Amino acid sequence: MAKRMVYPIANRLADRPYGEEKKGQGSENEMARTTISLSQSLLRAIEDKALFNKRLGIEPKNVSSIIREALNKCFY
Repeated sequence: MAKRMVYPIANRLADRPYGEEKKGQGSENEMARTTISLSQSLLRAIEDKALFNKRLGIEPKNVSSIIREALNKCFY
């Protein structure tokens, strides 16, 4: 391909996210995935709490829910 053809294509694709584009935005309360880094000891403590809750049949029963609940307490 000629240089003059490559640059416009590269510029058009440079700022696109990977995968399929979503049509429109989801609702404000729709769940979105993210990644965080935690110390191993903190993660183990959260996992232990999740397992404890699961065995008792109480919420929150998984790591994501425990972290979400803690963040909601901080920000709301």
